[in-house]
Amino acid sequence: MSETKAQYWKRRGIRQAALLIVGLFVGVIGTRYWMSRADIDGASTKGASKAAHSADPTDEHGHEGEHEHGTGDEHGHDYAGEHGEHEEGVVRLSPEAVKTLGITVVEAAPGKLEKTVILPGEVGLNSDRVAHIVPRVSGMVREVRKNLGDAVKPGEVIAVLDSRELADAKAADLAASSRHALAQANVERIETLFSKKIAPEEELLKAKQALAETDIEHRTAEAKLHALGLTQEQVESLHTEKDTDYSRYEIKAPFAGTVIEKHITLGEVVNPDTSCFVLADLSNVWVDVTVYPQDIPQITVGRPVNVLATGISDPHRGEVAYVSPKIDESTRTGMARVVLANPDGHLRPGMFVRADLVLSEEDVGILVPDSAVQTIDNQTVVFVEEHGGFEKRPVILGKKSGKDCEVLSGLSPGERYAATSTFILKAELGKGEAEHEH
Repeated sequence: MSETKAQYWKRRGIRQAALLIVGLFVGVIGTRYWMSRADIDGASTKGASKAAHSADPTDEHGHEGEHEHGTGDEHGHDYAGEHGEHEEGVVRLSPEAVKTLGITVVEAAPGKLEKTVILPGEVGLNSDRVAHIVPRVSGMVREVRKNLGDAVKPGEVIAVLDSRELADAKAADLAASSRHALAQANVERIETLFSKKIAPEEELLKAKQALAETDIEHRTAEAKLHALGLTQEQVESLHTEKDTDYSRYEIKAPFAGTVIEKHITLGEVVNPDTSCFVLADLSNVWVDVTVYPQDIPQITVGRPVNVLATGISDPHRGEVAYVSPKIDESTRTGMARVVLANPDGHLRPGMFVRADLVLSEEDVGILVPDSAVQTIDNQTVVFVEEHGGFEKRPVILGKKSGKDCEVLSGLSPGERYAATSTFILKAELGKGEAEHEH
């Protein structure tokens, strides 16, 4: 029975569909086989590369251990990764990194362990070296030569006045001097006449009395000039006509110091009760220390004191100069005064400070600051400089003062160790050890 045309095309369509399905299946199988071979080849290549990298610890740029430790950020803040890998218990840092991080390296050495009591204090002016400068005469301000903050030398002119009072005093002295000279000449003339029996003795006695009166008048006039501040040299220059500006009055600095107040302007009229300037010698200051009741028995005159202030790295050393016998009624505290040299001017009046009063001192074999000591894994350690890095070194501490401590063992004299910023070394060491664990 012959098949119809429709049946023929139906059978042909089924055959083509079956061939298409078989082709797709073979394609999928072939693709998966090729991908599996590629994975095997890649794994072999990666293993060979890893083995070669393990044999040679340097990368193509010669940087040892950079793949494991090159974890620093783009700004280079991971100093350990940037400058080398951590050996166990060692932090490697370049000299530049040590400087940048503010790590101070010092030699282990003996020192004095001080037992101190820490008290608050305030810097003040040394009242013995403060001057309120006033004129000795009234007058109008002609010149102002110094301003606030200016340094002055002893005897330096800081202002000039025009003073009628001074001019009158100079004129009176000149007049008294002239009368005294005339009286002296008159006595000499009458003595000559008296010796020739021409003038009577009574006339000579009157002349001598007049001379004595003019001498007193002259001395009084000179004394007034001295009282107004003129020196003997200035008074003598007045009589030799070197001084022709009779109204000029100079205000001078009594000692070297700094102008801390100024109350004078050009053209102003000032009087002897006008405080024109306040001058202070800031090379020497007072520190008034607040002493709590329980500490008062330990504070005595002459006791050493270390004064520290914010922003000043080195302490100022002084001693207690005065202990107040009274207790402040409002605060119920005592007061001790420390006199400090301040040649660099770092201590400024009004500044709050910390005063470490030394109660006792003891010599110890090795003394290190507290900032050098860290605790790692329940061990007390310092970081000793070793071959371009810092080695964690366990130590045993002895007595402590609150800012320094005695090292009994673990650190030898002459060894160099990190005295500051050791918390950074501790952090870098912990980071390196964590990376090694991975």
